[in-house]
Amino acid sequence: MGWYIKDLSDDERQARRDSLDATGLISCLAPIFVLLGLAGMRAYRRSHKHDTFPPTISRFEWRFFYAPALSTSPELGTVGMWVGGVACVIWQLWLGISGTNEGETNLEAPVLLNIILWNNARKSDYIHLTKAFGTLAFSNLPLHFFLAGKSRSFLHRHLLHYSHDRVNVIHRWLGRLIFTFICFHATLYLNYFWVTGRLFHLLDWDIMFGVAGFIMFATIYITSLSLIRHAPSQYFTTFYFTHILLAIALIPTIWNHVTHPHPYLLFTASLWLWDYTSRWFSTRWGQAEVKMIGSGCMLEVDVLINRPETIEISPGAHIFLTIPRLHRLRGGMRANPFTVAAFSEAEQRLKLVMRVRDGFTKSLVELTQRGEASSLLTTNPYEEQALKISASIFLPSQASFPNLLKYTRVLFIGGGVGGSFCVPWVKYLHAQPPTGTCVRFVWSVSDPLETHWAFSELKDVALRSFTSSLELYLTGTGVGRARGEAELELLPRVKNAVPSSIPTGNVRYTRPTLSLVLEQELDACMEGDDMAVLVCGPEGMTADVREAVGRTIDNRKGVGVWYWEESFGY
Repeated sequence: MGWYIKDLSDDERQARRDSLDATGLISCLAPIFVLLGLAGMRAYRRSHKHDTFPPTISRFEWRFFYAPALSTSPELGTVGMWVGGVACVIWQLWLGISGTNEGETNLEAPVLLNIILWNNARKSDYIHLTKAFGTLAFSNLPLHFFLAGKSRSFLHRHLLHYSHDRVNVIHRWLGRLIFTFICFHATLYLNYFWVTGRLFHLLDWDIMFGVAGFIMFATIYITSLSLIRHAPSQYFTTFYFTHILLAIALIPTIWNHVTHPHPYLLFTASLWLWDYTSRWFSTRWGQAEVKMIGSGCMLEVDVLINRPETIEISPGAHIFLTIPRLHRLRGGMRANPFTVAAFSEAEQRLKLVMRVRDGFTKSLVELTQRGEASSLLTTNPYEEQALKISASIFLPSQASFPNLLKYTRVLFIGGGVGGSFCVPWVKYLHAQPPTGTCVRFVWSVSDPLETHWAFSELKDVALRSFTSSLELYLTGTGVGRARGEAELELLPRVKNAVPSSIPTGNVRYTRPTLSLVLEQELDACMEGDDMAVLVCGPEGMTADVREAVGRTIDNRKGVGVWYWEESFGY
């Protein structure tokens, strides 16, 4: 099947325009109805079934919605995302191409009916095909910006039960689809100008805006590649600011290119303004106290919210932290996501624990180490340095969690700073009236000093309940050699640094065998019981847990399993 450049009458041009507008409208609104439908299905299931029975994952759901499509690259999404993505691409291509095939158009029939019946053809109209790719790209911009939104009024994470990382995966794939459509649109138009001898039109203002928009799209795509996003901080900062600034600049650029995408651009601009306006009014300012933990590879940040502003934070929540003073260092003005490790509603004080890496955390360490005398809380050089500095936080849209107290057993697995996700949950579950739920927390750290923050605010009964469910695995330098040797000689500092409130039998100087841990929990379950597994830690740990949970769902019958993997990535 070929497409040809046709000389159309005015009525045929108008019919083509009506068809393209209808294509864009369907492409823009259909995903919204799909999202609402998925959210409605989840709400129905939770209201009619999960009041009595907690949610669990079937074998089909695991393979379709949870297991990575490629085990070597989880960032590429799940099998369900691939299937949904391919179906979306085929459907959108059909929307664009169906208006160009052979056949006579019924100019009196409704436009939507013509599209559905594949009967609104412009006799393989080349220009229709070219414009259709541009229409599909622009009509997907509102959904693309919506998925990138962080405002609490954007309920996509809560309604769809998706984590921060899973929403980012969908956002990236939709961006690739939009850029592909833009490439087809630009290539076909360039070929049209070449074949018809109209290259001089490239100097027209509307075409130059189109070329500028294509360059912006290409720059956004190239800088968002994993190679750059996961590169050292200066490259990530380039990606971050390029992504934001060019995304904003795209709206007026496309606006001046052609008039037909104006409704989609207005919708996109409205979503962007709503997101940033609501984030601005939801931002809370306060004083942050920054301390280095252990050997300096971790930071503890306590943020005291200025009165009369208040916030409410539930277990498993994360916030975006900004420290304006870091604008003189790299990466400082960017809002960075961190899990809330502890929160005091009475004092409006929250605690963050972060691993020191390149970029924001490294800059924060440098600021703490070189801090002026006026900003240091301690002047004794033998005391732990702490820095008091102005900071702002923003509480974004959160994912929804089921009622964990309805499960027979709840297993938390944390690696290093991943404990900041698990600890609030363990404390919360122990603080609730007894329901028969057994809680187990496996925490693997390299240095016991990295765990002290979790015990700082616990006393008496709460402390005993927390430590009774905790199993601490120490994996730091020298720990692995201690097995079968004189531990007291090799590990005196490590043993002395272990919090005294943890029972001796709950401390192990080795790495946890996660498959064995999961098997033990399953053996403790009876037929008809339900178990929840929540993990937060390094990619290798989460991959091991994911694989073990997958085997469990495939092989164990009679025990329901629900799984949650918490991670942050760009």
